[in-house]
Amino acid sequence: MARVEELDLTKLTALCGDFSVHVLSKLEGLKSGERLVVKVRKDDKDLLEAAVSAVRDAGIAKPVGEGEEGEIFYVILEKQR
Repeated sequence: MARVEELDLTKLTALCGDFSVHVLSKLEGLKSGERLVVKVRKDDKDLLEAAVSAVRDAGIAKPVGEGEEGEIFYVILEKQR
């Protein structure tokens, strides 16, 4: 089974309103086919979705799942290259 990493942004305040830098940084350490679970507060769901769109559109990773756990929203990304 491919490695799965986690990026917990629930305690982070995105001063610039962009989680892309954090997501991209963590994805750089993964190999193709490995997965990253990114967690944010539900209030920051739109910010995470924007970051996911950016990495998807760049061909770096694709979303393969998402969900909610209490006050947490998460997305599972699979590294593409």
